[in-house]
Amino acid sequence: MLREICQGNQKGDQEEPIAKTVRELRQTLDKMVHSAEWLENDRVLQFRGKIYVPQNLDLQRRIVLLCYDTKVTGHPGCWKTLELVSRNYWWPQMSRYIRQYVSTCDLCLRTKLIRQAPVGELHPFRIPDLQWDMLSVDFIIELPLSSGHDAVMTVVDSVLK
Repeated sequence: MLREICQGNQKGDQEEPIAKTVRELRQTLDKMVHSAEWLENDRVLQFRGKIYVPQNLDLQRRIVLLCYDTKVTGHPGCWKTLELVSRNYWWPQMSRYIRQYVSTCDLCLRTKLIRQAPVGELHPFRIPDLQWDMLSVDFIIELPLSSGHDAVMTVVDSVLK
């Protein structure tokens, strides 16, 4: 897999736009501040000391799979997976990709508990003493036109229904 990362997403003379831009920055005579963050060692492009992963969804998925779906890691969640992946790799919008990957994990959706406070008690409405004391109002809209109107307002008394 590392060899795939090193070679990037190259097809013939066509290469990843970010890698191409970094190589062009490296060749300019004046050193830019941002170009110092990029290194190339043995055809491996690095950003701030981490291996740059090209925009190859299959490759990104396999890297996250190694840090998330193995028996050793045990589906650690979004933040721990991001921390594990970012120890060695970097790509644009990496945290967004990992968040989506973790939130759509089929095994986690089926087995992990929902960590929420239990739902509170239901409290019924008070029973009104008099007619027309408590009313509910509803609108039924987008009806066919009738005498220039397309809505109906319904009023219900809680006692008489």
